[in-house]
Amino acid sequence: MHFKTNALLLEHLQVQFDQVKSIRNEISRLDSESLVFKPSAESWSANECLKHLNHYGDFYLPHLNMKVAQLPMEASANEKTFRSGWLGNKFTQMMLPGENGKPTKIMKSPTDKLPIDNLKITETLKIFDDQLEKLSIILQKSSGKRLEKIRIPISISRLITLKAGDVLQFYLAHHLRHLLQAKRAATSKIGS
Repeated sequence: MHFKTNALLLEHLQVQFDQVKSIRNEISRLDSESLVFKPSAESWSANECLKHLNHYGDFYLPHLNMKVAQLPMEASANEKTFRSGWLGNKFTQMMLPGENGKPTKIMKSPTDKLPIDNLKITETLKIFDDQLEKLSIILQKSSGKRLEKIRIPISISRLITLKAGDVLQFYLAHHLRHLLQAKRAATSKIGS
């Protein structure tokens, strides 16, 4: 996606972040039994969706934090245009949920990002909330910085890098996708 200014990119990211927080708050009102309920043998529980997101946070947040911190402040950075790279835009579009809140493209998760540990839902939520706080700080630190000047490796191949702005877009789209999945899984317990 292209944004007329870096400031508009940051506004877009903040709107997505607020959506993530809102869905997270909805999920937190559900009981633990609903959050660990698997609607079917092939699907993930809400807890597993959050664990999956935590795996990605473990990879992306340290890279983003370090690279954004290294980037110098520029007086005119927020007025500069942000143009997504072809690959960054493709990854983001693949992750964004459709109008109905469901994925438009089904994808198989990399094996190393599957939620196989046995964390209890309270531990999963604590890690998730800590990562959201880190992401909030990264977004704040990004103001006044050219997010297309720094590149972040992607989790499936460290040889491929994307602009930091593209990584943030992908990361938040990925969060929206799986939080909506988590909400559907948990609320299906209520309906059953």
